[in-house]
Amino acid sequence: MHPLELVSAAPWRRVAFTTYALSLSFFEAVILDALIRGGGRNATIFADPMGVRAALSEQGARGAGREYEVEPIACRTGAFHPKLGIFVSDSDCHLTVGSGNLTFGGWGVNLECWEHLHPSFAADAFDDTVDMLELLTADDRIRTGAHDALLSLAAAIRVRVSN
Repeated sequence: MHPLELVSAAPWRRVAFTTYALSLSFFEAVILDALIRGGGRNATIFADPMGVRAALSEQGARGAGREYEVEPIACRTGAFHPKLGIFVSDSDCHLTVGSGNLTFGGWGVNLECWEHLHPSFAADAFDDTVDMLELLTADDRIRTGAHDALLSLAAAIRVRVSN
């Protein structure tokens, strides 16, 4: 299943993406549209500040801060570079791990690698994701104002995985 199919596959209560580079006009036109059509809501993008800065200057991107959140995560020792998709419903959780940034190229044109994971066969990956989200709030090499969003997302994953 392509990650875009997963975006619209369920009425996700919460969706989050991590990325280095991003295109907010692509996100709004393609991913957010599919999310809403599938009945989903509450999207957050955690991205490297360089990607956020570039994306905020795009024409056609108007929903940041209103229809979804964009949270920069800065790494003192390099770039914030993970590519995850986290999908949380009332009773389930899915995870995508891949090489594609949150851009048209990363989700459509480039040859990218994607893995779709579920707790029924990859519980360790969900535990590792929770650990990463929590560590982003505690590591002194990370600068972000998204502590509450990261911890809340980690808790939501933990609840779905433990069911």
